[in-house]
Amino acid sequence: MIEITMLPQPFDAIAPASRFSRAYAKGEAVFLTGQDVAGLGIVIEGAVELAFTGAGGERVVIHRASVGDTLVEPCLFASTYQCDCTAIAASRITFIRKQAVVDLLAANPDFALSYIKTLAGQVDQLRARLELRNIKGAKDRVMAALLLTGQTTTVSTFASEIGLTHEATFRALSALVKDGKAARVARGRYVPASR
Repeated sequence: MIEITMLPQPFDAIAPASRFSRAYAKGEAVFLTGQDVAGLGIVIEGAVELAFTGAGGERVVIHRASVGDTLVEPCLFASTYQCDCTAIAASRITFIRKQAVVDLLAANPDFALSYIKTLAGQVDQLRARLELRNIKGAKDRVMAALLLTGQTTTVSTFASEIGLTHEATFRALSALVKDGKAARVARGRYVPASR
């Protein structure tokens, strides 16, 4: 049976023979650090987190990918994965064999420019997350994150994305609400207060 999956641009230019899809249950490992690279991944359904274990044993989220997002771009130049990837919802991922991507980058300037644009957007997001992690106080970091990225995930996930514990993040959110700088709009959902 041939599976037809619509991929976002510019990946729709890659031949179906160079890609394969797999479904993952919530909580299932997509891949683990040190495993052989299957290829460049694109989230077709659901969402995944890429993370590594820090020196103190803490889980550090380095990327959260949802529908249409790519993941593990460094795999184009590595033989093994450098982090863990876990489905945080029931998900389907299409993997594109890395040689197909490398060949298309070399042969098609339009594809290469479009892919570079995608990567540039990811670099901007990463820089913003790194800047947030440089903010020392939990309350200040949480407020900056609310303003910069918003809180679209659970408090626990939001905490790991900004490099804080769940408890520190929850205390900071509570203090920000008390100070009138943030508002709780639903259970576990916070936004900057309206001015």
